[in-house]
Parts: sequence; C-alpha cells; structure tokens
Amino acid sequence: MRQVKQFTFTANFDIDIFDRYSSLTKLQRVYAYCLRFIKNAKIKGENRGERTIGALSIEELNEVSTKLIRHIQEREFSQDLACLERAQPLPRKSKLLTLNPFLDKGGLVRVGGRIANSSFQSDKKYPILLPQKHKFTDLLIRSEHVATDVPAFLDPLVQRVHI
Repeated sequence: MRQVKQFTFTANFDIDIFDRYSSLTKLQRVYAYCLRFIKNAKIKGENRGERTIGALSIEELNEVSTKLIRHIQEREFSQDLACLERAQPLPRKSKLLTLNPFLDKGGLVRVGGRIANSSFQSDKKYPILLPQKHKFTDLLIRSEHVATDVPAFLDPLVQRVHI
C-alpha cells in the first residue's frame, strides 16, 4: 500500500516581506519564484512534465504585482475595501470617499474623477490606489526613477497609480 503525504503551505505576511528587500524587482522575483514553487508542488504524478521551469514569464511577474498590490490594499484600506466588495457606500469619515473608489475586475481598488471623461485608456483614467507611506510605494517610485532617469520621473507613474 502506498503512503500519501500531504503538506499545506500558507503565505503569511506577518513577516513584512516589503521590508526585506530594497529593490522592487528583487521583491517581485522572489515572490514570483515562491508562487511558482507552490504551483509546481501541486502538480502530481504523470503531470510532472507540466511544471514551469526557467526564467520567469511576464504573466508571472504581472500576477505577482497584482497580488502584492491587492495585499497592500487589504492591509491599508480594509474597511473601505470591505464596503466596496459588498457594494455598500463608504463611511462618511473614509479618506477615500472623495476619490470615487471602485473595484476593477482583478479586485484592485482604483480611483475615478474628472479624468474619466478623457479619451485615455482605462488604466490611465482609473489609476490603482496605493498608500502614500508604504514601503512598496517607495520601492515603486524608486524603481520608476531608476528606469526613466529623467527629472520628471513621476509622469508615467502618476498615470498608473494614485498615491
């Protein structure tokens, strides 16, 4: 008789993963490899050939970015996020009330405003909401600054996120 062993892995963010890395790229890649390991560990038996190996794909990195932002929003805007998920109005004392927040199809909080009447793409019209004082936000700004290396480094960033 074959003995079956089972293990469970849960991602616990009590150890603040954002403080462990000084580079956004490093944070994303480490987290992406952890998620890949979990997915590969779930593949059993004859399907082992379907495991993902090699360099990280763009899809994996995009998935990681979405998961990290979603986690940050859950921690920083938990009450507002709960109201948005239940399609209830935000509390009157909510800091987000004036930003016209909503959930996109990926479950991320985005903000609206007058720019919604523009002809921009929806990602630019409705930027993702990030907390102003968070390590991830600092890493994102630093990463964008290094990538563009121009004085107006915030321009492409402001089009994608609302800090």
